[in-house]
Amino acid sequence: VVGRTWESALESLFRLSPPPVDPAHASRYIREKYRKLVEQELRPMDGVREALQGLAPEFEIFVVSGSGREEIQRALLKTGLDRSVREFLGVEDYGESKPSP
Repeated sequence: VVGRTWESALESLFRLSPPPVDPAHASRYIREKYRKLVEQELRPMDGVREALQGLAPEFEIFVVSGSGREEIQRALLKTGLDRSVREFLGVEDYGESKPSP
């Protein structure tokens, strides 16, 4: 499900394996669990912070993601990468996501 919106990923997952509860409830539960894991466990990969700090003085760093803007901002703040990123785009900022070009 990498590169897909939450809605698209969960729709595919629920089609393959229908949840034993209302899909809307299951979606809320999964997203909340994800948010808690991000808050507790998200760390930047080794070297990423240093690489961005080295590039930022000469290049404008942008992030484009299939995640929502709120989730991107939370991740950037949690990892400290927000200091090197000029701007970011989330799923709300463009018409179609992957696999559409």
